[in-house]
Amino acid sequence: RNGIDLFGISMKFDEFKDIEDKWQKIYKNDMPMSFLYRLIEIVNMASEMESNPKNAIWRSKLSYIVNRNFKEIEFLKELVELIEEYKGKILPSIYLTIYKRRDDV
Repeated sequence: RNGIDLFGISMKFDEFKDIEDKWQKIYKNDMPMSFLYRLIEIVNMASEMESNPKNAIWRSKLSYIVNRNFKEIEFLKELVELIEEYKGKILPSIYLTIYKRRDDV
């Protein structure tokens, strides 16, 4: 009850709405699709950090792709906060963004 399951990730509906709102605030229309796919990899690394210590490098990978594509420190901070707070639960929002952009093409 009061839950949602998207792409195999379950959460309360209010939590999904909160994540989606935060994602939409930081999402940029000029994000390259390659950035979104790399972001998925990085979120997965952050989510699996406890089982694989090598994944602790996710912050530096994120910093690299943000600086390469946008050069905005504030954007990087917001992304890090979102990933640290929700880990893999932000994946449905990223997936939905990718699917929406595919439909627009």
